[in-house]
Amino acid sequence: MKRFLNYCSSFLIAVTYIVVQNLAAVWDILYFCLIMNDSESYFLAFCIEQYKNAKALDGAYVASLFFEKGLDRYLSDNYSVLHTQSHQWLVEEIDEYLNRCER
Repeated sequence: MKRFLNYCSSFLIAVTYIVVQNLAAVWDILYFCLIMNDSESYFLAFCIEQYKNAKALDGAYVASLFFEKGLDRYLSDNYSVLHTQSHQWLVEEIDEYLNRCER
């Protein structure tokens, strides 16, 4: 039960930062939060919020961008290195990742 509650809290944290526009996005986010640990969930929410603020973008747009481009997986896979960096560095890293996706 405790593990399920941790998953639920991770999901609620992600949704707090994201204005979900369709049901498919909800299921994508829920699935991703179920496979992440709490620290990674908080980190993903932090990155979405930082990028949204730095670029003056809508939260729902940033969240969908992260999930569409695979940035959620990139951040999770590289959490151990990335979570130690400054928010400015993270925004630059996210920009570089998105630029690589565009090529």
